[in-house]
Amino acid sequence: MGYRSDGVLTIHKKVWTYLKGQDALGVRKLPELLSTGCDIREEDEIVIIEYDSLKMYDTYSDVQEFNKLLDYLDEIQAEDMGIIEASDEVYQYIRIGEEFDDVEQQGDRCDYYVARSLERY
Repeated sequence: MGYRSDGVLTIHKKVWTYLKGQDALGVRKLPELLSTGCDIREEDEIVIIEYDSLKMYDTYSDVQEFNKLLDYLDEIQAEDMGIIEASDEVYQYIRIGEEFDDVEQQGDRCDYYVARSLERY
């Protein structure tokens, strides 16, 4: 059993390509890190990583690696590196826990919104 969460991470496709090329933070291993319930797909200009019913405990090493990726995405200066235009947003992350008010949001993209389920704009 345990407390479980659903989540979605969207990353600008050019940033994702850069991260994979550098293998920054083991991006190529993301499906393995999120092992079950992880779906990675590309649409338009974004890469979408979704997971369902995962235990996102900070004590788990795979969750620690995932959190390192989020920290890196917060710090990356993609426009300064010439990866994306200054007007482009790098990423959006939303995690919904089992409790009604347990919602975490990070990043500056607006690909999804919370309606107590994950829906794409």
